[in-house]
Amino acid sequence: ECYFGSLVGSNVYITPAGSQGLPPHYDDVEVFILQLEGEKHWRLYHPTVPLAREYSVEAEERIGRPVHEFMLKPGDLLYFPRGTIHQADTPAGLAHSTHVTISTYQNK
Repeated sequence: ECYFGSLVGSNVYITPAGSQGLPPHYDDVEVFILQLEGEKHWRLYHPTVPLAREYSVEAEERIGRPVHEFMLKPGDLLYFPRGTIHQADTPAGLAHSTHVTISTYQNK
């Protein structure tokens, strides 16, 4: 926090098989995702608000098709800038999925 001059936070998400924690949304922070256990299916979309300064949920019919779609496996690291619309789920038939989100450049 001292080096970057902004807050840094972290959250751990444990998602059961066949479920999704959050609907499509964007954040007001830079996001780093580190996959710890299991696999998680991610979809990223073009921003509707470039370099957003607040959190917002987006309707699926408004965001269109994903521009990136992939599975994260243990040890994988994903970065996306604030304002990137995203959603993630753990596919059915897989074990639970655990990832940690590290966020920075929060201005509050």
